[in-house]
Amino acid sequence: MLKAAMYQCEKNREQTARLVNLANSQGYNIQVFESPEGNKLPYGYVASFAFYYVAERLADEPFLWLEADCAPLKDDWLNQISAEYEELPEGRIMLPQRNGEKEDVASGIG
Repeated sequence: MLKAAMYQCEKNREQTARLVNLANSQGYNIQVFESPEGNKLPYGYVASFAFYYVAERLADEPFLWLEADCAPLKDDWLNQISAEYEELPEGRIMLPQRNGEKEDVASGIG
């Protein structure tokens, strides 16, 4: 099963807690990451920093990137997404758009 991961900063603690509690109630665990560096960044930079902070720490394993404002709509969401992931020929859902530069902007599952 894919590991579900997200980044928590000072401004999204409440939303993070709600998502983690929902996942726990469904039998899933979300790995939450945090860094003091992220709390010092201006608004527009935090999302990019958060993704790369987590991606560097989970570089050797596939993961489902979650943001604090996402809301799974089905009880079996992580199992279903994991099953779809396993069917992919290269084991990837989304590839970098510009050779993996930190300025890449993409949405979806990475």
